[in-house]
Amino acid sequence: SLWLKELNIGGTGHSLQEARQSFLSAVRSYVQDYVSHFDFYRHLPDLADQEAYVLRLSLARDHRELVEMLFGSKN
Repeated sequence: SLWLKELNIGGTGHSLQEARQSFLSAVRSYVQDYVSHFDFYRHLPDLADQEAYVLRLSLARDHRELVEMLFGSKN
């Protein structure tokens, strides 16, 4: 299992690789939804605190850059 406390998002799998893919998919989905419904999310107190993290992750140009943002450059 992998968990990102700042966004309350996780991923699970039978292996680390599966958990990582599940996690990345969940992060991408959440970021896309947050950006698509930005006005809604930013006015919810629990989710407004996530805005900086979501906006940073939304700047990832591709899969590799998102992985680097979440796990560091040596992955």
